[in-house]
Amino acid sequence: MVSDLSLELLTKLQNLQDLLAQKTDLCLVLVNSHGEEITIPSRLPLTCNNPDQQDSCLFEIKQLIKQARAKNEAVISKCFQGLYMFALKSNIQLAHKEIYLLGGRTKDLSSIEDELDLVTAIFRLPITINTDLKGNAKPAPEKKLTSNTLSNFTPREIDVLRFLGMGYTNKMIASKLYISPNTVKAHVSQILHKLDVTSRTEAALFALNSNLVKRDQLVEKN
Repeated sequence: MVSDLSLELLTKLQNLQDLLAQKTDLCLVLVNSHGEEITIPSRLPLTCNNPDQQDSCLFEIKQLIKQARAKNEAVISKCFQGLYMFALKSNIQLAHKEIYLLGGRTKDLSSIEDELDLVTAIFRLPITINTDLKGNAKPAPEKKLTSNTLSNFTPREIDVLRFLGMGYTNKMIASKLYISPNTVKAHVSQILHKLDVTSRTEAALFALNSNLVKRDQLVEKN
């Protein structure tokens, strides 16, 4: 996962993406021009779970992004597995870097066509991210989190944080760690306090940005 965004702004984009995915029933994720994920995929990852096919998926995604850049409009394509996907260049401005919305992973082409106008309208709204004189995005100073923050956590809290990053619920974490859901809830509260954040999404994004979790470990959400 690659991001130059502050945790606060990244969380807002993540929440917007999650709500839109829920509304449209489409898999959505923000990526850079190289196809590297900026947000956590909503609903399902857009690449295949099979490691042997992920290179082919990433190549097709890069080609789709190139087409969207060239045409400056949403482009729909059918992958080698017969699933439809689309790419759209957003109007999110980040230090002159392009950010794209990828969506789809569905056999039903009409499910994309029916929702594309709404998705396009939302992500074509001008969103400007403040930058410093060097063109770097300004982080939120009150939530400047780095991998060094992990030194504040106990081994058990790191285990719970890792599962949060994978998208596990408290019940699922409890089953994995053989502890009660109430104990998990207490750990989550302590994690949010130590990170100085207010939501599981922010904690999950931190886990991903700290390399506690890899993309292929994300739980698929229906």
